[in-house]
Amino acid sequence: MALQEVHTSDTETASHTNDRLKLSSVLNNKSEKASQLNQIKSRIETCLTNSNITEKTKSDYIFIFKLLGLDENKAEQLWIKVSSLLLQNSELSAIENQIYQNFQNTNIDNKNLLDIWSVRMSIRAQLIYRYISPFIAGTAGKVLDYGAGDGRIAQLLKDILNLNIQGVDQCDYRVQNIGVPFHILDGKRANFSDNEFETALMTNVAHHDENNEAVLSELSRIVQGKLIVMETVPEGETEKEIEQDKERMFMSDYLFNRLFSRADIPIPGLYKTPAEWKACFKKHGWECTHEDDLLSFATVMRDAHHLFVFER
Repeated sequence: MALQEVHTSDTETASHTNDRLKLSSVLNNKSEKASQLNQIKSRIETCLTNSNITEKTKSDYIFIFKLLGLDENKAEQLWIKVSSLLLQNSELSAIENQIYQNFQNTNIDNKNLLDIWSVRMSIRAQLIYRYISPFIAGTAGKVLDYGAGDGRIAQLLKDILNLNIQGVDQCDYRVQNIGVPFHILDGKRANFSDNEFETALMTNVAHHDENNEAVLSELSRIVQGKLIVMETVPEGETEKEIEQDKERMFMSDYLFNRLFSRADIPIPGLYKTPAEWKACFKKHGWECTHEDDLLSFATVMRDAHHLFVFER
């Protein structure tokens, strides 16, 4: 009888330990999320209190608002509203909700700004497909879209090229009618076997992870032979100009992901030049066999894009 009592006590202790570990994990995640939001808020405030960066950001935002159909006056009014909200002394999540509501309430020809943005995202996916399809067509093995985002690009590759493709990302914000298999990335190690994929693609993903090296190490583990990478890259004639352009890119990245797409993802803004990206991949055994300067994706943003094909 006494032995049974001890056994029950051990089971309860193990259960309580597991509960504490789960609670600790949840609290750590919340703490990490709060820290990320504070870092984003601080960087936004730094950008918007720098007159040079503010003017460039204003130009970018008004360009995008006009691209979506607003006239010059309304585009400027929306910029004033967004920028003033971002400088409020409030939690970033609350500010983002207010901005999102502003976008929902901004209508053009009976469509709100978010609906129009969604159409632009479809055009962007088609454009990316056109750039990357020559390097991935005919792939017989499994393909991974690492950082699949809304899922549109992977779906196009499956529908048009009949690829055996699946997607993975830190969170799920796929749009409707995406039938490509999708997995949530739990931690830094993906739940895939070594060399499981013949090819992987990353479109504007690498700069979102504070630990690029860990991501490249994991991709090197699960991908056999080819990486197709598209990245936004800073521009400038001098190192100072390049560093300033990174701050403008951060504000554009923020608008694109957290405000319009409402993706709850970190924006560390770790942008690199093409030469710097090639050096990063080379450390993990990947040789650049093709690259192309795509200039800008004028359908949605001004940022310069660069395409890389890495093989080993």
